[in-house]
Amino acid sequence: RWVKKLKPPNSLPPPAAPDQLPSTLRLGILGDWGTGLYGAPVCAASIQNDPKDYGLLVHLGDVYYSGTDSEITDRFLNLWPKKPNAVSRACNSNHEMYTGGRAYFKQTLAQFGQSSSCFALQNDHWLLIGLDSAYEEGRLAFDQVGWLPGLINGAGNRRVILFSHHQLYSWVEGPK
Repeated sequence: RWVKKLKPPNSLPPPAAPDQLPSTLRLGILGDWGTGLYGAPVCAASIQNDPKDYGLLVHLGDVYYSGTDSEITDRFLNLWPKKPNAVSRACNSNHEMYTGGRAYFKQTLAQFGQSSSCFALQNDHWLLIGLDSAYEEGRLAFDQVGWLPGLINGAGNRRVILFSHHQLYSWVEGPK
C-alpha cells in the first residue's frame, strides 16, 4: 500500500456460488483503463454506441493514479460504458490499493452490484472467475486459494477463465 498507515476496508468473502449469465453473450474486457484519458473514453464510447448487446463488462483494474474517491468517480465510473443489460465486474488492483482501496470497495463494488473483490459468473459453457491479486500484495488474500477448487470442481463441463489484475505467474518472480 502506498500509504502504509491506511488500513484497507475489511475484506469481503468470495461469493459462495457463481452468479448466472445467459448462455450466449458478448463480453467486453478493459484493463488499465481508469485514466479518463487517452483511449479510455474512445473504448467506452465504442462499447456504449455498439448497437449489439453486451452481457458482461469486466475491468481488470487500475484507476489512476491512486484510486482516490474523485479518481474512481471521474476517471472510471462516470466513463464506464452504459449498457443496460450488461453485468459489470471489476478486479481490484495495486493502484486502487495505493490509498487503501476505500473508493474501490465503497464506490465501484456498490455501483457494479458486486458483493466482493472476487467474483464468479457462469453459464452453460463457461465459468468466469475474477481474483483479487492486490488486497495483499503478492498473494491471493482471504482464502481465494481455498475458494477456487470448489468452484472449479463444480464447473462440470464448463471451460474456466481466470481474471486478475496481476499475472499469477512470472518467470522473474515465480508463482504468486
